[in-house]
Amino acid sequence: MRLDSVAAEGPQDPGGTTCRGITAFRFGAFVLDCGTRRLLEEGQPIRLGSRAIAILQVLLEQPGEVLSRRELLDRVWPHTVVVDANLTVHIGALRQALGDGRPGRRFIVNIQGRGYSFVAPVEVDRGAALLAVRTEAVQHNLPLQLTHLVGRSALIADLAASVTSHRMTSLIGPAGIGKTQLSLNVAHQMLPHFPHGVWVVELAAVEDPMLVASALAEVLWLGVRSDDPVPGLIAALQQRRTLIVLDNCEHLIDSIATLADALLRGTTDVHLLITSRETLRIQGEQIKRIAPLEMPPENGRPSSKEALGFSAVQLFVERATAALPDFELSDADAPFACAICRKLEGMPLAIELAAARVEALGVRTLAERLDDRLKLLTGGRRSALPRHKTLTAALEWSYRLLAPEEQKGLRGLAVFAGGFTLEAAQEVAGLAAEEVVKLVDRSLVVVEVGDCDARFRLLQTTRAYTLDRLEEAGETDSQSRKHAAFWGGELQRHGDVPGGRLRELFVADVDNIRAALHWAFSESGDDALAVKLAAGSAQLWIELSLLAEAGRWSRRAIAFMQPGQFPAGEMLLHSALGLSLLYTEGVSEEAAAALRRARELSNGAGDYDWQLQVLVALSWIAHRKEDYDGSLQMAHEARGLADASQDPIAFATADWLTGVSHFFRANYRDALAFAQSACDRRLPPVRRAHIASWEIEHATSARCLMANTHWAQGRLEQAWRAADDRIEHALAEGHAVSQCMSLTWAGCGIPLRLGRLERAELAISKLQQLAKANGLANMYAAGLCFEGQLRARLGELEQGIDLMQEGLLNLRRGGSLTHYTAFVSEFALLLLAAGRVGAALERADEAVQRAERHGSGWWQPETMRVKAEVLIAMQRDEAASELLQRSLAMAHGQAAQSWVLRTSLSLAKLHLARGRVEGAREAVRGGLSGFSEGLQYEEPAGARQFLESIE
Repeated sequence: MRLDSVAAEGPQDPGGTTCRGITAFRFGAFVLDCGTRRLLEEGQPIRLGSRAIAILQVLLEQPGEVLSRRELLDRVWPHTVVVDANLTVHIGALRQALGDGRPGRRFIVNIQGRGYSFVAPVEVDRGAALLAVRTEAVQHNLPLQLTHLVGRSALIADLAASVTSHRMTSLIGPAGIGKTQLSLNVAHQMLPHFPHGVWVVELAAVEDPMLVASALAEVLWLGVRSDDPVPGLIAALQQRRTLIVLDNCEHLIDSIATLADALLRGTTDVHLLITSRETLRIQGEQIKRIAPLEMPPENGRPSSKEALGFSAVQLFVERATAALPDFELSDADAPFACAICRKLEGMPLAIELAAARVEALGVRTLAERLDDRLKLLTGGRRSALPRHKTLTAALEWSYRLLAPEEQKGLRGLAVFAGGFTLEAAQEVAGLAAEEVVKLVDRSLVVVEVGDCDARFRLLQTTRAYTLDRLEEAGETDSQSRKHAAFWGGELQRHGDVPGGRLRELFVADVDNIRAALHWAFSESGDDALAVKLAAGSAQLWIELSLLAEAGRWSRRAIAFMQPGQFPAGEMLLHSALGLSLLYTEGVSEEAAAALRRARELSNGAGDYDWQLQVLVALSWIAHRKEDYDGSLQMAHEARGLADASQDPIAFATADWLTGVSHFFRANYRDALAFAQSACDRRLPPVRRAHIASWEIEHATSARCLMANTHWAQGRLEQAWRAADDRIEHALAEGHAVSQCMSLTWAGCGIPLRLGRLERAELAISKLQQLAKANGLANMYAAGLCFEGQLRARLGELEQGIDLMQEGLLNLRRGGSLTHYTAFVSEFALLLLAAGRVGAALERADEAVQRAERHGSGWWQPETMRVKAEVLIAMQRDEAASELLQRSLAMAHGQAAQSWVLRTSLSLAKLHLARGRVEGAREAVRGGLSGFSEGLQYEEPAGARQFLESIE
């Protein structure tokens, strides 16, 4: 028994196949010409072996039918004993040539346990023979191209133009970027342009620099009769228009540069295409650096169709389909395929190796296990060069070409989790600028030039390989210590920069700082360095809205510290811990204790900035506990700090803290005055950035306060403008907490009350998105409550009830009760609308009692009105009327015109139900009398319609 080889095929017609009078088969963009036994794609011949052509012909003769493996073997290899693997090899070559599995291409399907079937529509020509395909022999030694290059059309066109118009073109890129395949693809396209041949010289196996010219001579079938073959090569090529592809030149760079220069100077029409990981640096060299394939961005969950718009995903799917013919990328798997391509940074070799594992692991598991890239990405094509069969082999090839000191420097760079600057490379890896540039030239380091200084980085696959070498050399801890010490020093050096600048300075190095913290807190780390890093980075995490991370590192560092050991750092850490817990977990004793300790430390240090920031955080705790006396006390203390420091930011902060406390007490005149004062204060830009860095933007709070005050007092147009401004603020880039505050306090609730449901839906969606992405649990819970109200308004009552119930439960768990009373009363109305009168009364009672107990005057009239509505449904009209009168009196006393209108309308409906039409009219007229603007909004417009209906 023998295994036929593709290489052993000749031009003979395998027996057993015949076109039976058919001139050609047509399918998709392909034509199989039976006369010439050639396969064409859009008129261009496809290089394919005769056995593969014979298999295709047999399948095309019986489209849609399943042909067993035995039947195909008997038809294509008659009178010959071959093993099944032979058929598999040729089917694979055929499917690759057809691009089978790419989007829109499905031709040959393997029916498990039965055989193969051609499933695409087929047209048959039985007329005159097609024009013969031009088959003049072209001199070359190019291998058969079995794979389709994905996402490289523009690059190939650019390279083809360069090769034809320039004598020498160099393809430069790191291991696995696809230099060899690109050069061969371009070389095939160049066959018509170089009548004396296109020749590829594979130099990977040539280790002796003295044998480079001999390797070229061997490919050209030129005898070598002297120690220096170059003169003979030049003489032989003198009158020839020839393209020579020199593949894998990096390990012989000097010898190849000398040979290339001699060929260019000594001949007139020889063109060179070079592939290397570094340039030759000779005159006339056109350098083409190869970029990775296009990758999907990190945000969002793309569908399969959207994911396949990126060339990296296209390659992944095409190669996965080659290994698993029935593979299709589903919408569920699309985000995982995108993650795989991003982790592999668009590197074609790495993506191909990953795709080959889909059959064994599936897309989702592969994505989850891809962190161990080097072990997972093995098993390349059998036809691949040895260095391309595993990712490790490809990287090993580059690493071995470095001198020992260069290898040590590269290992030192592996500890950088993100990019690095030349200064960082010098401090941590001991590499001078020119040494880093040399690694860039060798495609081992990537340079990224933006608006600021150049940054450098290792590709993730290169870094994974180099980290293994670092571990082998026993240098991991020493290099990690240097790395952590460097970032600790950088954070300390910039600790006094104006707020907001840390984000600007360190946003590109977040991954480096994380890596430094991980090592410092590890068993082999350094406790003192860990505390220094955690304290230095605390403000950075908050500026970046990474509050959970701020809390995690702060909590660990505090556990390492002795009280009084590092007062300034301890103050930073307790502040960061308290603030982060406040937003991510809610009002807890741990959060309050951390802030109280921060307050002690800031008072002891006499640091006005920190005293102010801690006071604000403590006032938020008071708001969330509905402790308005406590919040007013904090406001008075902030005023004292302002008087002592004469700091404009302290005065602005005291203003809005005071205004918020008055608002909750329904002292709307004072609330509006203090809010306006906070907005009117002129602050130096640096100070404004400083306060924003801690998410305590006084203007945000003050403007939200003004929006709610305008609404309560019936200035609906001003309320709408202020709320819409807060929505625009939230839609813009900024600090997540500040954005969520804008939406929670104004952007969601006010559009709902004004009947601007589309705008409310946008704001609610944005709130939930931001809160979820940043771990702001309490704000996400508020978003659920707002969504519940919206769904009910849109007719989805039961869904609205479920959403509000979940949101209220989570607000109680987190101790975030600022809006709780308001949400409970709204929830009672939804229950009433659903006919659950008993449950509605229970919730309405809860809201009334809470408002009375905590003095929540800002919502108290509404709690009484809502309970009255429930009592009316229970036919307890007298009790309802009494509550409505109390609500109306309180609303009038507060000059809260919007509450006056709501209660007046409820009272009017009660009068009408009792037959008191004139009483109903007077109630509505009274409710509308206080409005001088905004009559087009939902509630006043509805009241006017109701009045018209009863007059």
